[in-house]
Amino acid sequence: YGVPASEASQVENVYRSVFPLLADNYPLAGRTSMFPPKKLQEHGVSVFRIVQSPGEFVFTFPKAYHAGFNMGFNYAEAVNF
Repeated sequence: YGVPASEASQVENVYRSVFPLLADNYPLAGRTSMFPPKKLQEHGVSVFRIVQSPGEFVFTFPKAYHAGFNMGFNYAEAVNF
C-alpha cells in the first residue's frame, strides 16, 4: 500500500489522532506503525495498492508512506537514494 507524498501530513495527523501518547513521546513511532488502509481512507487519505510481479521495480518518492507484504518465498531488496 502507498500514500502519495502530497498527503503525508494527513497520514501524520491521523497517526496523532489515533495514538496521541505515542505521537507525543515517541516521534519515530509513526514511521514504524501500520494502519489498516480503511482507517486512513476514513480520514480522507488516498491509499493505493500495487502488486509487483517478478522483474518489476517499484519506486517510492520522498515523503511518500508505503508498506509491503510478501506473499510467498522471495528475495527482496530496498535501496534509499
